[in-house]
Amino acid sequence: MQIKLEDGEYIAKVKGSYGLVGASGNAVSSLELTTSTGRVFGPYGTQSAATFETEAPAKIVGFFGRSSNYVRELGIYLVHF
Repeated sequence: MQIKLEDGEYIAKVKGSYGLVGASGNAVSSLELTTSTGRVFGPYGTQSAATFETEAPAKIVGFFGRSSNYVRELGIYLVHF
């Protein structure tokens, strides 16, 4: 997946869901990104019942995580205004 942000635009909100994936445990099953201008990318994947959402008082400038065949953990890097 690739998204193109406009000058001055940044990711402001991350939302998604996670759930059991076969016999291999929980994994991120869907992801949606909202920018500072209100543009929405996604949701990508299939939504599950367990959800998460973060709207930081900062710019989301990157992601980190852990994966195998699926994304198991997802975190964000922030830059404060």
